[in-house]
Amino acid sequence: MILDAKRGDIGSTAEQYAKEAFERYGADAVTLSPFMGFDSITPYLKYEGKGAFLLCRTSNPGGDDLQAQHLADLPGQPAMFEHVAKLAQSPWHTNGQLGLVVRATRPTRLSACAP
Repeated sequence: MILDAKRGDIGSTAEQYAKEAFERYGADAVTLSPFMGFDSITPYLKYEGKGAFLLCRTSNPGGDDLQAQHLADLPGQPAMFEHVAKLAQSPWHTNGQLGLVVRATRPTRLSACAP
């Protein structure tokens, strides 16, 4: 079961959210917002055999507000969602537990999030 929680917090709060997702609700995986950094993801990765899906490229119209923005004002710089996808491949992908939430409403753009 995937708990579509879209959590993203730091420190002891993230630890409690992870405990709630995996121990209380018995989820096999959870959706997370990566925008607070790797330390907000690590409490979930401590649960062996459990997974986490990072919000990368969502289908809601407001997702473009951040996800489609480029990281620098230079040609060739990746959009935020491309950067999140790269982080999820490595260095954040330390133990095979990370996946991505990627919209399927524009199939031609899915390849931008693929390894």
